[in-house]
Amino acid sequence: MTTIAVLGYASLDHAMRIDPFRGADATTHIRERVSADWPSPGGIANLARAAAAGGSDVVAVSWLADDELGRAWSGALAADGVRDEGVRVSGTLSPHSYLLYEPQGATYCLFHPGDSHHDELTERQREVLRSADWALVAVGPAAATRELLELEAGTRVAWSVKHDADALPADLVRRLLGTADVITFNRAEETLIADAAGAGWDEHCRPTTLLVRTAGADGVEAWYPGESVLHVPARRLESVDDTTGAGDTFAGRLVAELAGREIRGRADESTLQDALRAAADAAANFIAGRSRDAAPAGKEQI
Repeated sequence: MTTIAVLGYASLDHAMRIDPFRGADATTHIRERVSADWPSPGGIANLARAAAAGGSDVVAVSWLADDELGRAWSGALAADGVRDEGVRVSGTLSPHSYLLYEPQGATYCLFHPGDSHHDELTERQREVLRSADWALVAVGPAAATRELLELEAGTRVAWSVKHDADALPADLVRRLLGTADVITFNRAEETLIADAAGAGWDEHCRPTTLLVRTAGADGVEAWYPGESVLHVPARRLESVDDTTGAGDTFAGRLVAELAGREIRGRADESTLQDALRAAADAAANFIAGRSRDAAPAGKEQI
């Protein structure tokens, strides 16, 4: 079985819908929370869960405190088959975030890193990453991401892009572009890449790097640098309450699909299309499940 180590921040997410944001020095009303589990496991949680659901042996590499939030995060992932040998436990407060969704589609993310994360990897975390077949990198301490890229191992790297300039300074973005075997991103996240590497940013990638742009209801586009684009349509959903985690679910499942097919270098179009469809279906099922399970609270319950 292929081992995938997922590196990045843990978080407990408080997701809610708000009225149109009124800006500073004004009150914006909360409409409702948008998931039954509140807070729900975030950060690398959905990447790791999706990879595990795809049949891979998955281990989280992250940072938590020994508090209620940290125990809830670890317990939820363990229930879905994700190992925690790479999780460092220290401090008194685990990372958590507040996700605010406007009616027009804009999202605001307020992230509290807590006091449990460290810039450097522990030796145990390094060993987990060295021994993995794949390392799936999300947003985390920049120093830890740099350490991963400096490890002398045969680990393949997949990068799930997040728009966080603190975790991903321009030089690190360019290095990831030149190192990663798979890069997944949405249109907003692509601006981080373009700001760091220019409009022709895919010229920084190796010819065998798979580039995947997700576009929600518009489906998925995938290509290798300099090659034509393959489009996979999205599955139509009747009702969508909360898409938080759908992109991560897609990215995690895609790496599991590629790993399970033992794809090295460029995949043929049929194999690649199958992997992309499986990942897109996993994301659609994730959204549909959230829509069924959501039990929004009134303002007085938040």
